[in-house]
Amino acid sequence: TELAPEEFKNFLNAHLQAHIGMSPDDAAREVDALLLGKRLVADGDYAMLYLEGVEEFKYFKRENKRMATFEDLLSGKGISYIYGFLSQDYDHNYSNEDILNNVTDDAFCDETKILLIKILAIFAKYTALITGSSGGVYLAGSLSKSLLKDNDFSEFRNIFEESKKMDKYLSNIPVFLINEKDLGYMGALEVCKNEII
Repeated sequence: TELAPEEFKNFLNAHLQAHIGMSPDDAAREVDALLLGKRLVADGDYAMLYLEGVEEFKYFKRENKRMATFEDLLSGKGISYIYGFLSQDYDHNYSNEDILNNVTDDAFCDETKILLIKILAIFAKYTALITGSSGGVYLAGSLSKSLLKDNDFSEFRNIFEESKKMDKYLSNIPVFLINEKDLGYMGALEVCKNEII
């Protein structure tokens, strides 16, 4: 006999609980994965991170019913979290500046900075592609200034341009690092000028 879709789902769920020993929640999730052909990410799941040239894999755990965003990672909180994750020391006493400047010659500080440069480059790349920013990408703020120094900028640029289909387009997009202080005030002044005129 052929079962209706909902009956088949219930049958699978009952079978996984009775014969495999899964909990009702795990069985329901497994049935959904089987029927969808993919597993939906949920709290407690891990994402694997592979860094080129590094044999060891790193894992991130999903928490609070949401995925980490670029905003979460490219922030002071992100610097501390990434360092804590890599070192497995979430209660470390390093400031974000200590981590980025590697004041104690700590390998995890170096790894944190390399990872942040990659994340920033990927974010800038996809933002440029989505918005068609052929006139340039402008980076500002203390995190960008701390990350993009000398050789670090070359690494950023290599990752920014890396694309099988869009590498020529990306290589023609200039990237500017704004060092101006009080940038927010300057922008507000421009808005005021334009309002008055």
